[in-house]
Amino acid sequence: MRLFWLVFFLYLSSFIFSQSGGESSYQVLNVPFSARTASLGTDFISVLDKDVQLSISNPCLLNSSMHKKLAFSQGVYGATQLGSLVYAKSIDSSRTFSLNLRNINYGNLRRFDTKGNEIGTFYSGDFVLGSGFAKKINPVMGIGVQANLIYSQLESYASFAGGIDFSSYYQFLKHKTFITIIAKNIGGVIKPYIKNQKLHFPLEVQMAISHQLKHAPFRISILAHNLNRWDLTYFDPNKSREIDPLTGDTLNVPKAKFSEKLFRHFTYQAELLLSKNIHFRLAFDYHRRKELKVNEKPGIAGFSFGVGLMFKRIQLDYGFVCYSASGYGNFLTLSTNLNHWKRNE
Repeated sequence: MRLFWLVFFLYLSSFIFSQSGGESSYQVLNVPFSARTASLGTDFISVLDKDVQLSISNPCLLNSSMHKKLAFSQGVYGATQLGSLVYAKSIDSSRTFSLNLRNINYGNLRRFDTKGNEIGTFYSGDFVLGSGFAKKINPVMGIGVQANLIYSQLESYASFAGGIDFSSYYQFLKHKTFITIIAKNIGGVIKPYIKNQKLHFPLEVQMAISHQLKHAPFRISILAHNLNRWDLTYFDPNKSREIDPLTGDTLNVPKAKFSEKLFRHFTYQAELLLSKNIHFRLAFDYHRRKELKVNEKPGIAGFSFGVGLMFKRIQLDYGFVCYSASGYGNFLTLSTNLNHWKRNE
């Protein structure tokens, strides 16, 4: 086991320090598909319970309580539609695996010729086939891995790629505290859209901690994302520089302070556990708010919220994400355990 983690971190470091802050392809790997994940800031990786959809974001969360759990999610963001299907099965009390399908349909986009004349529409979409496996090492520690095969189509151009996620967790049972770390989207391109095209995977390292309060129905979580990239601020090269009215000198564009760069890495999440049957959720992503808010009307950009309702045989979750004043997403998840539908003999 020690040899495994040594090789893993050496392999991971070669990717981390070779990646720049440039644009990455295959962002379908970072999109939230479940309502619960969306309502908690689009990345939620630090709770070990029966929610099989969380295994897409963090494979080490797979556990025996998810045995024969099936979940379907649907999301809408403007004209873009998202969907996912997840199923988990336990081999024994310490080993569980899952299969998942994810799809993003960007809708029919308008096609133009070189002269700007509209000549019809074309399809674009992304598909992911994933398989996860988790092993519980002891009562407080576990590891997980997930392999993803990605197919992306943009008009007549298609691309194939493959990636792997590695994760582990440690929990303090007495204090109801859970800590996890994941290195996601370690992979490569099998076939680019265009021959000899260079594409980059959206490699990311995340760490999160959750704590359930002892005498109150709250669970609070903090997610640290993009730990492999310190500066997440965006510099607009088209932004005009200001002129000092007294001297006439051109002023340099101010750089982001240390505190600004630090806070952009955190997402704050909270769940109100009113009972076993109803949960309310709320999250705030500072980085998303800074990047996507409209200065004249910031509204609730960066906030997300949702609710979970647990019935006898099914669980229904709803999530809302506000990206900006002009863009938001709605997500719905329906999940059940197939064992609950068996007839009593």
